[in-house]
Amino acid sequence: MSPLSHIHVLRLLKRSLLLLSLALAIGGALLCAAFAAFTFWLLPRLDQYRPQLEQSLSAALGHRVGIGRLTGHWQGVGPQFELSSVSVANPVSGQALTLRTVTVLPSWTSLLAREPRLSVRVDGPTMELRRAADGVIYLNGFDLNRGPSSDNALGNWLLRQPALEVRNASLSWQDERLGLPRLDLQRGSLLLERTLLGHKLQLSGQPAATLGKGLELSAGWRGDDLSSWQNWSGSLRVALNGARASVWSRYLRDLGVLRSGEGDGTLEMAFSDGAVSSLRADVSVRDAAYTPPSARELVLPQLRGKLRLDRQADGSYRIEASDLTLASASGLAFDKSTIKGQWRPGAKGGGELTLDNVDVGNLNPFMHALGVDSNPLFARFAPRGALHDLTVGWQGPVESPASFKLRSRFERLAWQPFADLPGVSGVSGSVDFDERGGRLSLDTGKAEVTYPEVFPHSLPFDKLAADVAWRRQG
Repeated sequence: MSPLSHIHVLRLLKRSLLLLSLALAIGGALLCAAFAAFTFWLLPRLDQYRPQLEQSLSAALGHRVGIGRLTGHWQGVGPQFELSSVSVANPVSGQALTLRTVTVLPSWTSLLAREPRLSVRVDGPTMELRRAADGVIYLNGFDLNRGPSSDNALGNWLLRQPALEVRNASLSWQDERLGLPRLDLQRGSLLLERTLLGHKLQLSGQPAATLGKGLELSAGWRGDDLSSWQNWSGSLRVALNGARASVWSRYLRDLGVLRSGEGDGTLEMAFSDGAVSSLRADVSVRDAAYTPPSARELVLPQLRGKLRLDRQADGSYRIEASDLTLASASGLAFDKSTIKGQWRPGAKGGGELTLDNVDVGNLNPFMHALGVDSNPLFARFAPRGALHDLTVGWQGPVESPASFKLRSRFERLAWQPFADLPGVSGVSGSVDFDERGGRLSLDTGKAEVTYPEVFPHSLPFDKLAADVAWRRQG
């Protein structure tokens, strides 16, 4: 490169840097002027624009909106606006929706999205939800089945916002259609956030004394369109402290009648494609009485344990329960037991369950309430005693399986004579049988054997040891 060309390049670079510096200086000056005008002229006079804002919000909502005061200031790198004593009038019911303070923090991402992106915080709202006898849901007298939100546009817009926070809320729910008592939640808080991985929701509050001592709910999901919620995937967690069944039971009538009881617990579930894919529960329930649909009442003096239920891709279910304690009216049926298994429902289904220990006699009240004792196998076998390492398997519908198997160790066991199997009481040992036959091993002290097809009277024994095998012919 010649010396003249080198000088020309340097002059061009110098001129470019000068123009860039000038542009930056002008841009900085304009930005400073805009900042100064916004901070020292617009913000102090912000309340003067309150009537125009009220008119715009009234036109958008279709109801007259009143704002007591409008102020603003800089918060970090962005402006923050506060609307005090906000009210939305309802000319039909005369009941206004009032909000003590609404704080709005615009996001700079609004420039990229070309629509308002706002972080909103609401303090001290009083919200009254009511479902009328015709099924219409009202919020402080507003019909939620009509208006701008009926096409999910408002809900979808809220999901696009960085954050929505509600503090110190009072919430009530009145269901006139079912004739249910009013539910109240005090000191409620809600936080809805949009993150890079999806949406997060947190809800907590203090229920009325008749409902329980505390409520916490958290959820996370991926999905932005309320009309396509079936395609969402995510998780949900609910924690109840001191929940009382007397009120909640009326909302669970489709799941049965929970007449009494009090307890604590957490419930976690994962969902995708409109269905629950897994379920986790950790519960402790005391003095409950529950009647499932089409079944008799279950009395539960104590229920405690952890449960995990997963739906497999082939439509089957996998279950695992640990530290399971279950008491019936007659005593402990499960004492820190563990249950594992997998099953597929339906006529062509089947499954296998394993249980490390159970008192069968104390389980009989549950079997009776659930109607399991109507099964010919269970009704004729009528087992009692303690079982360990129990495995039960079946093929076909559980009420009339095409095939079955049972394997277990037992203590102080008793059962009625069944088919070619003699009845016993007070025995210990092991059993392994299916619909084709099986094997019975006994090693016990005092016991009694009943075999009416061979002996007209029962046979008492001071010591009983046996190894019996049988096989069904034909």
